[in-house]
Amino acid sequence: MLFFLLGLVWTTVIPSLTLTSFVCFTYIFCIHLLFLSTTYIVYLVKKTRNKSFTQKHLRIRGENKAFNAPLKCPAETPPRTRSNSVRSGDVDNREAVAAAYYWKEIFPDIPDFVRDRNGVPPNNMLNYGYAILRGVVARALVSSGLLPTLGIHHHNRYNAYCLADDIMEPYRPIVDKLVLDILAEMDEYPTDLSTEIKAKLLNIPVLDCVIDGNRSPLMNAVSTTTASLAKCYLGTTRKLLYPEM
Repeated sequence: MLFFLLGLVWTTVIPSLTLTSFVCFTYIFCIHLLFLSTTYIVYLVKKTRNKSFTQKHLRIRGENKAFNAPLKCPAETPPRTRSNSVRSGDVDNREAVAAAYYWKEIFPDIPDFVRDRNGVPPNNMLNYGYAILRGVVARALVSSGLLPTLGIHHHNRYNAYCLADDIMEPYRPIVDKLVLDILAEMDEYPTDLSTEIKAKLLNIPVLDCVIDGNRSPLMNAVSTTTASLAKCYLGTTRKLLYPEM
């Protein structure tokens, strides 16, 4: 059907166009063809890989969260045990249960602490750190030939970085650990971020990470993750690489 329509356009419309009109028509046609191709690719990715990718990165995120949680609680923490039982697509919402326990345990002196962008400190420090991490991930995705907009788990028409938000999830505990280290040197939670605090958080891209058995700066580790994701989409591998903590 598509080839029939193309042939019809070619024989009836093209001969009557001027050179300028022909160039404009070709440009618009290519844009629409690119849009349709991208939409189809996104459909295939969602259909075949998204649930398994979600399961994979939620398990790793749970494992990495369990690295911070034992600082104030037993080794067998819900983030670790929940991560081992995450099913495809996280249909049981295990990640949310583990997250609620996680925040309660790493900030036990703040009653009913909730991770909220507009919440009480140290949410402000986490916001700043996550924004830096998000930028690192978005740049790495583009360098790997991926669009940060087309997410796996996150979906929001007003968010241009859905895929970046997906891929950065298992890296968040690294930022959390840095925030905990900074807070350990302070007497109280800062309501405003000083230049000194921001300077320490700006070290996030160069924090040491271990990924695929090698130690490297976080920004290089993120590039390794996004490169492995691109290979997964191409079908050359089924292993998504993430840092170990």
